[in-house]
Amino acid sequence: MTTLSQQIDEAWDQSPYPGDDVLSDCWCEECEDAMSLIRGKSWMELTADDLDLMHSRMEPDAFLYYLPGLLYLAIDSGSEYLIADRVCAEFVVADIGDPSQKLNIIRHIISGLTEQQRAVLIAFFNWMRSRDWTADLLIDCACDTITSGNPKPFSADALDHWVRQRVAQNADEP
Repeated sequence: MTTLSQQIDEAWDQSPYPGDDVLSDCWCEECEDAMSLIRGKSWMELTADDLDLMHSRMEPDAFLYYLPGLLYLAIDSGSEYLIADRVCAEFVVADIGDPSQKLNIIRHIISGLTEQQRAVLIAFFNWMRSRDWTADLLIDCACDTITSGNPKPFSADALDHWVRQRVAQNADEP
């Protein structure tokens, strides 16, 4: 049986670095600081310390380039659930506001993936599901998006319900 790491190795080759100009579409101080940590780095050199997941906005092409590195970090680092959730967030959008821009970004990301890479992502999201960190509705939405190539917004109300249940469940635990 092949491990998830082996599947990532087989699905992604050494793509060329996309260039500094496609790392982010935001040049505010926080995003610039976050992007300076990865500027010029190969996805194979990416470390958890390079990621400022709370303050960075990667462009879709940069996300595609760094995706295999993010997958490796998610399965091997101490911050695995934060990185895994960040990967999942790139494939889902809530049904609030106008999701059209995010839907177009997701379509762009999906169009840049091979069938083999899509299969690895499905395996990755199933790995995430087994950890019970993330709402199944988000994982289901990400998997449906990757499988169909057509993203559909998830219910923000359903996610809110899951969060409330999780909070109550955690409050009941000693």
